[in-house]
Amino acid sequence: MSDLRKVRVLGPVDAMVDGTALEITGRRQRVVLALLALNAGRVVPLDLMIDAVWGERPPASARNQIAICVTRLRRVLHGPGEQLVAAVPPGYQLRPEAVTVDLNTAEELVRAGRADAEENDPATAAERLRSALDLWRGETLSGLDSDIMSTEAARLEEWRLGVIEEYGVEEPVDSRWR
Repeated sequence: MSDLRKVRVLGPVDAMVDGTALEITGRRQRVVLALLALNAGRVVPLDLMIDAVWGERPPASARNQIAICVTRLRRVLHGPGEQLVAAVPPGYQLRPEAVTVDLNTAEELVRAGRADAEENDPATAAERLRSALDLWRGETLSGLDSDIMSTEAARLEEWRLGVIEEYGVEEPVDSRWR
């Protein structure tokens, strides 16, 4: 892959190639992209996607509409000859080796920071934990009015606050992620 593709969920959901924002239009597309990014490397069942987009009252055409969303995401995200979103029964999968997800980067930094702390390297641990926290650009998954996305956002906010507590500092008054 010649260009750097990113999907960001630690704030408003968006996607970028080489630092340029991609056009992800519509709430359904953003919900589907967020769900794929939150589960990068794992198959997201079609039924879960339908639930995330429509909740308890999906239209009869829900399966077709999700397929249309995925097709549009593929057009926006894929490079020549690449398949970043794969159809894998019973749903779809975002290939993590083909795209960077900010949440995955934050999780890796926190794991590395904890390892540094265990090895008595508090300066490096603090640097990595701060780098993980700096990935937040606003309210996690903001703008997605899905119950499933709200639950995920609350879970990630709880995780973020745990990292802040572990880091041992007060949350900045002018926090960028609020």
